[in-house]
Amino acid sequence: SLRGVVDVRVRAALFFSLKEAVYKAVAGDAAAGLALRHIRLGPFVDDACGVRVDNGVLPAGAAVDARWRVARIPAGDDRVYFLSTATYRRAPGA
Repeated sequence: SLRGVVDVRVRAALFFSLKEAVYKAVAGDAAAGLALRHIRLGPFVDDACGVRVDNGVLPAGAAVDARWRVARIPAGDDRVYFLSTATYRRAPGA
């Protein structure tokens, strides 16, 4: 849950941004038919979150994690933007 991590008004945008970053990071090695529904996020801590990808979607031993930064544009723009990144690590020896 993102409750208490980011403002409720921007929670959905951050959630989608993180899922999209993970999807892009793993798409090259993922099984055919990879979809956002195969990606589970959480727990959320500070500027990072755990990531789980459904069994059989990634090669055995692969790992992925995700992080984000909040960005605001100065000069009175009160919108919040997220820079989400995901790091994918193949299994040793892969």
